[in-house]
Amino acid sequence: MRAFILWSYLIFVHVFVLSAQQTSQFGDLGNGMFRNPVIPSDYSDPDIIRVGEDYYGIASTFCFSPGMIVIHSKDLVHWEIINHVVDDISFLNPELDWTQMKGYYNGVWAGSLRYHDGMFYCHFATPRGGWFVATTSDIRGKWEVKAMRDCNGRELRGRGWDDLCPLWDGDGHAYIIASNFGKYWFPHIYKMSSDGTQLLDGMIDDNCDVTKNIEIIGGYVVKPYRTAEANKLYKWNGMYYIYFSEVREIHGNKVRVPVMRRSKSIYGPYEELLLMHSQGKLVDKEPNQGAIVDTEDGKWFFVTHHGTGDFDGRVLSVVPVCWKEGGLILGRI
Repeated sequence: MRAFILWSYLIFVHVFVLSAQQTSQFGDLGNGMFRNPVIPSDYSDPDIIRVGEDYYGIASTFCFSPGMIVIHSKDLVHWEIINHVVDDISFLNPELDWTQMKGYYNGVWAGSLRYHDGMFYCHFATPRGGWFVATTSDIRGKWEVKAMRDCNGRELRGRGWDDLCPLWDGDGHAYIIASNFGKYWFPHIYKMSSDGTQLLDGMIDDNCDVTKNIEIIGGYVVKPYRTAEANKLYKWNGMYYIYFSEVREIHGNKVRVPVMRRSKSIYGPYEELLLMHSQGKLVDKEPNQGAIVDTEDGKWFFVTHHGTGDFDGRVLSVVPVCWKEGGLILGRI
């Protein structure tokens, strides 16, 4: 199944809950409608979850401290900043300390937000610092941040990974997906400890130079396609879904497009679905990285960033989603 949408789908869509009557150029229009982007500001690499009637989200903060912004909404349109995950980003990598300040590009990158057994989990990476996991029982309170470890207990500190996302399965097993943008820019799935802090089938290669790339032996390569990243891992109705984006050549242009794979087994075989046909940076600003989330009354939405990531940042938009023949179609109600 393939579904293609134009940017016009992202301009006006029905909002399912509106309480405020404010009118502005973006967001709530005060008439039961909203206009994208709902946040006309830099909210790169978002992940969104629903816990009861509340929506919580995170977004990358790069070199800024405190790190990894946390936001809250009741309707996916009106958002407020409620916290940050990392108090001091120099814990992640000494190069990020104010005495060095080595790079907007090298700070807190794309993470995931999940809620499991009464705890909030934020897994994320820094391109030079490594893999990390933060936990809290109070999303508005203090987070505990740790370096993730391999199966031998060695901290996954070093370069080359991003886009972490865990999944706690119904059979008691847990998994995590991540992309290595080093030698092999592929998404990998690893078994994970139930507390979300350690790989169970992945170990650092003793022969690798972690200052250049953490080579991890083990795991399962989801797709051996260079540039596949922006991973999200889901399980719905007994099926495993891996969301990611990748660079493809379409109509002579290299664009980043959202893709999803689905399977009855976490290890495949996977069927691939192209979710959205991007028109490129100059037309639709390549909506790609984001999260798929449901509402209490059974509606589904895709919350995504789009933009160059340069001076104009990456703004946040909400796109309606529907299920059809076991797959997802973006841009439909």
